[in-house]
Amino acid sequence: MLSELGGLKDVRYLLPAEISAYQVTGQGVTIGVKSGYAWKDLDTTKYGANIVVTPERSASGTLYSISGTISIPPKQYTNDLERQLSRMDAMGAVISYTLANGVKMVVGSKSMPVRTAHGLLNSATASGASGVRINLSGKSLVPQLPLLE
Repeated sequence: MLSELGGLKDVRYLLPAEISAYQVTGQGVTIGVKSGYAWKDLDTTKYGANIVVTPERSASGTLYSISGTISIPPKQYTNDLERQLSRMDAMGAVISYTLANGVKMVVGSKSMPVRTAHGLLNSATASGASGVRINLSGKSLVPQLPLLE
């Protein structure tokens, strides 16, 4: 199981329609962004993202299962963010994040985006969880890869 511990930072995403090129090489992945578009940041809290990529081996090869959650604090929740998350839920996304050692990684692809489902967290107590949680799921032909920029 490939899990990134120690907290993920600089979580951002692209919708598949915003990608002009997606090329996997031996060193990682290069993503071309269509003119007029850019990576969109998801302002997470410290340790607010957990992304796990697990290989599933079979006689026909290996398929990678993607799961995880991204938590966004309530102060970051706006109508604009709600519109963005609803589009991401409808279309899927390619998600980039930075590991504790500074390496940028990517999960999902233009043809096999990560599926998302978001919901508001409301707590009855002051110490309880609140904000937005984005649940991730998907399959990929490749594991998470370094982003080559």
